[in-house]
Amino acid sequence: MKKAAIIQRRFRLFMLKSKTSSRLNDLRDDRLNEWRAMQNEFKAQWSEIKESRRIEIHINSFSISEMQRMTIEKYKQKENAQIARLFGVKDPNVNIIYICPFPLTSEIYNYYLKILELVEIEHPEKRFHVIVPENYTRFSSHLSLTQALLYSPLALKQVRDIIRGKQSYIVPGRPSDYDMQLSMTLRVPLMSGEPALTKVFSTKSGAKRIFQLADVPVPLGAYDIYSYDSFCA
Repeated sequence: MKKAAIIQRRFRLFMLKSKTSSRLNDLRDDRLNEWRAMQNEFKAQWSEIKESRRIEIHINSFSISEMQRMTIEKYKQKENAQIARLFGVKDPNVNIIYICPFPLTSEIYNYYLKILELVEIEHPEKRFHVIVPENYTRFSSHLSLTQALLYSPLALKQVRDIIRGKQSYIVPGRPSDYDMQLSMTLRVPLMSGEPALTKVFSTKSGAKRIFQLADVPVPLGAYDIYSYDSFCA
């Protein structure tokens, strides 16, 4: 009886684990289907959206493999290299939320404010928001910016408060599954294709295939080389 009780207990645990795993997979599928429906609606309405008032959430995250991120010098500074996206507020219909990997100094912040004032943008401080994930110092320095934002509830709340009830979308850096997860979390579309597909076509070989399908002239050269024999051929 003792042996039978052990077997029953182990079997119940196994069934519970299997059921939980199956339930999690169903939830992921449901969220993915909802995300795809949101993306399709975004694409269908883009012609109207680009002419109306909207908020762009800019997050220039290098969501590449951890090994690649660890070998990049001044990784956070390079993620912040797209700060000039703030000039997107020159479009009177656009307000910007810029996700920054570290706090900006007052000199840099005032520098961009001054430039925006010089190009005759009224009250530029009301047209853009710089948000820093509050937990950026608690994680490894090579953590991607999107991951840091996902793990920073206060910063996420700031973004939600600003975009509540307004047309908004995410403009990523190099899109990944983390950017897709952020899109699902904020319930706003991602200005990108599905990361699994964009990862393929963001390579040089993938770009050449797209250009050829679009009848865009490309220089002579080989692509889709995956072996030594193909390289030598």
